Amino acid sequence: MDILFKIIELPVMKMASFHVKNHENPEEEAFEKLKKWSEPRGLFDNPSIHQVFGRNNPMPVNNPKLRGYEFLISLSDDDETNDIDIVDFPGGLYVVVQSRGIEQMQENWGKIMKWIKESKRFTFGYPEGYDHANMPSLEMEHHIEPLKGPYLIDYYFPIKDKEAVQ
Repeated sequence: MDILFKIIELPVMKMASFHVKNHENPEEEAFEKLKKWSEPRGLFDNPSIHQVFGRNNPMPVNNPKLRGYEFLISLSDDDETNDIDIVDFPGGLYVVVQSRGIEQMQENWGKIMKWIKESKRFTFGYPEGYDHANMPSLEMEHHIEPLKGPYLIDYYFPIKDKEAVQ
């Protein structure tokens, strides 16, 4: 069966950030922070407005055992944000593939790498000088049903149109 890749341009978004650094399993602790803040506000009730994303922050390059992970939830202009860290997400162009669970997402990551390398139109979207070891990943995991498992995830990998790069 062929895998379906979508090309999506994410808009600029205001997002609440729940970040855990230098941890062996930062995803669990970061998710608990997200859940504790978002659930009482009803933010999981409307996933088209309040989308949940996760990303490595920073990428586990130098020390894969102790890593950082950040959950982000998109906010509307009406959401109260004075008690939380805010990230202004810059948006951008992404190739996206849907996966059920982390294992399938990791398998599909390899398929995305192959697709980008073979693409006549698109190339990798990390900017020149990007520091993977010290900056948040531009790769995003959109958690479609964050309170259910195994997780349904749209995996977003940044790309650029080759014509726009020239």
